[in-house]
Order: sequence, then C-alpha cells, then structure tokens
Amino acid sequence: MQQQVTWLKFLIGIAAIMGVVFCIMIVPQLATEYTEVPVKPFLWISAIPFFIALVVAFQMCSSLVQKSFSSHIMNYLKILRALASTEALLYGIALLAIFILGKASTMLVVFCLLFLGMAIVLVVVLQMLYTACKEALQLEEEARLTI
Repeated sequence: MQQQVTWLKFLIGIAAIMGVVFCIMIVPQLATEYTEVPVKPFLWISAIPFFIALVVAFQMCSSLVQKSFSSHIMNYLKILRALASTEALLYGIALLAIFILGKASTMLVVFCLLFLGMAIVLVVVLQMLYTACKEALQLEEEARLTI
C-alpha cells in the first residue's frame, strides 16, 4: 500500500507542477488573446479550488496508509466533492457570462465546456466513492457488532 500511496503523491506533485506552469505560461497568453473578457483573473480564481484539492488529496493519501475506509477518508471525499462542485459552478457561470456578453468564440466555449465536463465527472465519481466508503464503514460496523 505504501508504494501505491507514494505513486499517488508523485502524480499529485506532477499535477501541481502542471497547474503552476498553466497559470504562469498559458493564462497570460490567453489573456492577451482575449482582451474583451477577463480571462486572467477568472483562471487564477478558478485555480484556487484546484490547488486546494491537490493539498487535500495529498493529505488523503497519507491517511490511506493507516486505513482505507475511515471517517477521515469520507471527510476528504466530501471536501474534494465540494471543490469539484465549485469548479463546475465557476465554469458554468463563465460559460453563461461568455454567451450573455456575446463574446462566445469557439476556443473559449470549448475551453469552458471541457473544464465544466471534467468537474462534473469528478463530482459524480467522488460522490460514488463517498457512497461506497460509507457503505463499507457500515458493513464493517455491522460485522464488528455481529462478532
């Protein structure tokens, strides 16, 4: 289990590096390309839940070593689900704003739809994991009471 947790932490670190590179290199370039829409502040604001989620996921990995199904893991899953929901909400609002302002270029719409779709998928998967973890904890408690 320790080897898998180490691998997950490594992947979280890679995701963090990619997020920083995105914010430093790609966001300013997008901001110069789309001057009529406040792209830079929006992307930096939307990066906040992403980086918080990475920190929470890193902490969750440390808890996985002790016990896979626990109330701590369930709390981490709830936090991650809330952060993914925040991302989905932010990109949904951005998509609406783009259409209301009449600045709906293909690139901006595709970008927002991509991130909105990923956030929605994350919310669904995290809810399924939360439910499975909750069921496992209930079964474990019932087994403990039976014996």
